[in-house]
Amino acid sequence: MKKFLALTSLAFLLTGCSQFVEGVKEGVNEAAEAQDSEQKINDLKEQLNKEIQVEPVTLQESEYNEYITGKIDTLKKNQEVILDVFNNSSTIEDPMLKMGNAAIENMKISKEIQTATVPEKYKETHQYFVDATNSYLVYLEKLKEGLLVNEVDVSSVLDKYEEMNDFLMKGLTMLNDLDPEAVGDGTITTEDLDELDSLAGIDHDSVTLNVSKDGKELIGKWLYDDKSVAIVLNADGSYEGYGRGLYPSKDNVMLGTWEYDFRTHQLLIENNEVYKDGKSVSAGNRAKQEMVLTYFKDGILRMMDAQTLAEFSFEKQKEEKE
Repeated sequence: MKKFLALTSLAFLLTGCSQFVEGVKEGVNEAAEAQDSEQKINDLKEQLNKEIQVEPVTLQESEYNEYITGKIDTLKKNQEVILDVFNNSSTIEDPMLKMGNAAIENMKISKEIQTATVPEKYKETHQYFVDATNSYLVYLEKLKEGLLVNEVDVSSVLDKYEEMNDFLMKGLTMLNDLDPEAVGDGTITTEDLDELDSLAGIDHDSVTLNVSKDGKELIGKWLYDDKSVAIVLNADGSYEGYGRGLYPSKDNVMLGTWEYDFRTHQLLIENNEVYKDGKSVSAGNRAKQEMVLTYFKDGILRMMDAQTLAEFSFEKQKEEKE
């Protein structure tokens, strides 16, 4: 199985999140009541209560890529079943059984990933997949608890669901770096595409690997090439933007908020107040800015304005020692 398919499979972690929280209790209760065979449900619950046992495997270098991408692809398919039941339980035959069986299989796959012995080449990469399944199992355990009492609510563990996505994204990025795969008509590889990006000063992997889900690594003062402060991203989510040499005066400044979208690698800025020569002015069409991170490593941040396609490069100001 080609690694490219595994990279695209990440969509399953995001699809349906906004829909399944509301009304899941009602939906699954209705699903349970709709079962024709109470015995089937009892059998399912018996399976859910059993401790899952797996046979550990030892993988060779030539086996690892296909093994892990195959497991992730199967996780994707089973998770799609789970989300389908959350969203469409009234139109699915035996919804509770389908959800339960998919959950059991994904618990088994998660444990298989965790217990696998992998070649030295892939150990660092594999740890991300282990971390991902650790988070996913918290979600699945909550799902299992609900299935046992016919009342499912996973809203309290959605952070673990998102955390899994973070780890998987990083693991698949590293796997892609270790084993470049042919793309398109096979004449170029993902490594070739990375080299083309590099020539343009773009390194998406550096963003994926070095900026976490909440974007906390972006907090701080970012400098122009003349070492004057350009933007300030504060830990409380507030934002300050300055022209060259104007910091820290508030006579010419943009003030607002910022947040980071991990999935799209975008720094989202909202300018709530803009001052020019000490007077409040309208932000105009720059009230909201979407900045795509193209490089983040060793204190260097490069971004591209999604609206104007203008490119920016900043250096992080070193923290002052007390």
